[in-house]
Amino acid sequence: MTDALADILVLTEYVPGKDVPRVAEYLSDHGAASVSVSDDQGSGDNRILIASKDRHAAGPIPQPDIGLESAFANFLCVTLTSGVIVVGFRMPEYSKTPASFAVLWDWLFGALAPLRGRDLVLLGDLNTDFERARDRQYRLLERFAEVGLSLVPVAEGVSYQGKNSAGSRLDHAFVGGNLRGVSATYEWGAINAAHPGCRGCNHGVPDHAMLVAEIELR
Repeated sequence: MTDALADILVLTEYVPGKDVPRVAEYLSDHGAASVSVSDDQGSGDNRILIASKDRHAAGPIPQPDIGLESAFANFLCVTLTSGVIVVGFRMPEYSKTPASFAVLWDWLFGALAPLRGRDLVLLGDLNTDFERARDRQYRLLERFAEVGLSLVPVAEGVSYQGKNSAGSRLDHAFVGGNLRGVSATYEWGAINAAHPGCRGCNHGVPDHAMLVAEIELR
């Protein structure tokens, strides 16, 4: 990390591999004071990685050990020495078991409720477009507001571009407490440069844009 890069980095769909240099070690060598990766209980699921320039420690919300497929590995919560709580979260693609969406959303909002008023940032692939009919049934923007979190606005663009769709906004950032979301953008530049014209392919290139959010203390 350098001064030009993010104070907080959250990776979803992270799978530790054999690549050299390994991501966690690379980030530590380039300015991250702490790097944490969610446990997957040996399931092989995608995981969450959080790196920060400020040191952090685990908690206060533990991973959701609720017996729901893929839920455990796709959540990680840490607290910076500044007191800011950072939550990295990916909602698994439960299209074949749609009741699982409701179960995990209920768990998440139940876990966030006691932290209302705290300085908190939640970022990740929520697998949710707030304009999509399937997702509006969960009242997510209203429920985030109920636990004291507001959406960091993105002016334009999409974060996911399927091969046969106009694209969706699936990646989001929310803030609470004394934090204010100034703005956010979906950045496709680095992905397109790495593999031009190839989104949603199987070459190790992300099929989601990078969400870059500017957040400040009020």
